[in-house]
Amino acid sequence: MVVAWPSLAMHYVVKGTRFIALLAILVILVLLIFQSKNFIDHYTPCIWTKEPKSRETLSNEFLKNEETEQEIRRQKVEDVCSRNQKETPLNPNQFDFILVDDKHKLLYCYTPKVGCTNWKKVLYTLSGKWNSTNLTGSYVHSQKFLIDAGIRKLSSYKVSEIKNKLENYIKFMFVREPLERVLSAYRDKFTLNNSYFHKLFGRKIIQMFRENANRTSQAKGNDVQFHEFVKYLTTTKESFEPHWKQYHKLCHPCIVNYTIIGKYETLYKDSTYVLQRAGVSHKVTFPKSGFHHRKTSDLAHEIYPKLSEKTIHKLWQLYSVDYDMFDYSYPDYHGTG
Repeated sequence: MVVAWPSLAMHYVVKGTRFIALLAILVILVLLIFQSKNFIDHYTPCIWTKEPKSRETLSNEFLKNEETEQEIRRQKVEDVCSRNQKETPLNPNQFDFILVDDKHKLLYCYTPKVGCTNWKKVLYTLSGKWNSTNLTGSYVHSQKFLIDAGIRKLSSYKVSEIKNKLENYIKFMFVREPLERVLSAYRDKFTLNNSYFHKLFGRKIIQMFRENANRTSQAKGNDVQFHEFVKYLTTTKESFEPHWKQYHKLCHPCIVNYTIIGKYETLYKDSTYVLQRAGVSHKVTFPKSGFHHRKTSDLAHEIYPKLSEKTIHKLWQLYSVDYDMFDYSYPDYHGTG
């Protein structure tokens, strides 16, 4: 038998080429699936699952570690409260920032600039009204949102009902490094197109703290500088707006014995724990944050050193109770002399 070696060789070359091509296509498909999963993980808000089956099995070790951490945080708050808090009668107006989910027995104190937009989306999803992937930030902060979702503020209940919920519901709040939150509030309200804050605060701040301000700046209030905003905070006698108001004055942790105190620095982990404790982790997941903007924590170490040490200390004093209560260290921004 005569073997046509060139033909046979060509035959195997062709087969090898096809195999390599198929392998390459398979690799590309795997990469696309992986990237798609990452995209969903990072940019998809809470998803309402159709089947009552947990999307994530939390280990006993996770639960144990988280509860240990929560006990430390609760004890720290209790210690600070015991040194500073005076007993006062229960006043419903103190609970204007606590949202009530009666169905799942949850009380959530929302602190602006600490993940509250996503948490409101979670509550809306739990209400069963809508899939929160379609919710905008402006909507969830509106009065219409509360009405549509059937969510009430704790302050709207009778005192007897408030006491009952405080005793029997899971209560949670979230905090972050206070001066980072101040910077985040400034960026959101004064460097973006936010005419409401420009008119209400921007014009006033510029008129008070900018020498030789031009007419356009005084009229629009849309170019407030960070050092001017800080000057306003450290000198004003006005009550703070919620976006920069102290945590202990928003959520009253010396009155409300919070079950869970979450931190922005561990937002996803702590939020997962809240959902697990509430028994709703099979219904909704907390959205993982996407990285659309430069992290405020990084920017803070560039912006704050431009202020004087004296100014940074004055600003810290305004939030010193929060620093102590939630166990944050004195800011190490090393301002100018």
